[in-house]
Amino acid sequence: MPFVLVYTGSFLEGDDVVDAWKPALARLAGSALIIGPGGNNPELDPGAVWPARRVALKVGNAPRGNPVGSVGEAISVYVDYGNPLEVFLEGARFTVGGSSTAAMLVSAHLANVLATGTGQKYSYADLLKKLKVALQEEVLTEDELEARLADVLR
Repeated sequence: MPFVLVYTGSFLEGDDVVDAWKPALARLAGSALIIGPGGNNPELDPGAVWPARRVALKVGNAPRGNPVGSVGEAISVYVDYGNPLEVFLEGARFTVGGSSTAAMLVSAHLANVLATGTGQKYSYADLLKKLKVALQEEVLTEDELEARLADVLR
């Protein structure tokens, strides 16, 4: 059975948002692995940024190997993906970067690893726990990411 990965794409802040999303994300965590950004605000503890670490693999950004934005033990892995990514949409050029981009890259590389059958023996809860424990605040380049994820899930 294939795994379902949910990339949240942006982070949620504030008590009202947490209260509104908490039940839905808790239910979703039973049938999918949620991957979310840790946040880009250095004044916020990443534990206060939703989705919560309890239900999601939280990813941070580490340009040139230095974690930035919301940093701390709630982050499972930091990704150094080099320069901001360039996106072209309807003739317009945009640059994107930050923890949302790092979370998207983790989602893509984890999907590649899971597509090979690696990690199929784990439930969603066990997969999340294994990744969080093995990667706790580890800084990886994008080039290292896929091999490290596969290593953790073997």
